[in-house]
Amino acid sequence: MSNIRDFFEREVSVLDTELRKLPQSGLTPLEHLREELYLIRACQQRVQEFFMAYAFNDESEEIDYHKFRYPQLRALHIFRVEVYLIRKDLPPLGKAGKKAYYLEQLQLLFSYIRRYEFLYSYYKLKADDLDILLFTDKGNRQSLLLPVLADAELSHTTETGYLFARFMAYEMLFGYIVGQLENRKRPFTWTGETVNLIEVLHGIHLNGQVNNGEVGIVEWFAGMGEFFGVELGIPKKGFDALKKRKKLSKTHFTDRMRDRLNERMDEEDDWEREKRLKNKAGF
Repeated sequence: MSNIRDFFEREVSVLDTELRKLPQSGLTPLEHLREELYLIRACQQRVQEFFMAYAFNDESEEIDYHKFRYPQLRALHIFRVEVYLIRKDLPPLGKAGKKAYYLEQLQLLFSYIRRYEFLYSYYKLKADDLDILLFTDKGNRQSLLLPVLADAELSHTTETGYLFARFMAYEMLFGYIVGQLENRKRPFTWTGETVNLIEVLHGIHLNGQVNNGEVGIVEWFAGMGEFFGVELGIPKKGFDALKKRKKLSKTHFTDRMRDRLNERMDEEDDWEREKRLKNKAGF
């Protein structure tokens, strides 16, 4: 499976670099979207061609592709299109009108999720009991547990694989809409090296410190990147960069955090000890 993952992560890394190179000004929103979608589709095409020619060694490889790899890439496409459409249709009706519009968009998201409530629960719980049915060609295609979709692009994945891509995209979209509703003004800006924030966020996520450990890594990175005003890129790419460190420790920043905390605690202990000695001496 490592060859599959290596190929996929390499393609996603290239895509991430290309998206970063897009000009941030001088393009209309529609022109920018078209440039983004062109790059995403090109990456999707390369990935799909690879997997169409590739023979899965076992069911675990097939499940990994349809459950995790394909949805991750397809969700980028869906999310960017949905954000553009929401922005395009935003009515010039003042604060109250915009709030009503965004609430309506949230209701549309909830309605879609409710249609597939069982499979969304399967997605959120990270269940695997039905993976053979939902993410392989061996499953019973007549099963009532499979979703019924009107979406056209199902030749490159299973029905549930495409649905998982929708779930990922809609979770990112939910965060975007809530941010617009709250009219968030960024209270803090990350001014350190981005790799340091990536290291901290992976540590928090791996220790399950947010939402009882049930928040997805993509959602977590998107939310914190928005909060701090930093483009964090693909979480897996950032994690691989940490692993490949040669001159520095793989946990360089968190090591520094630990050292600074210990130093500060030692300083305060010394100060308190000195204060007690002075008080005892009558100073």
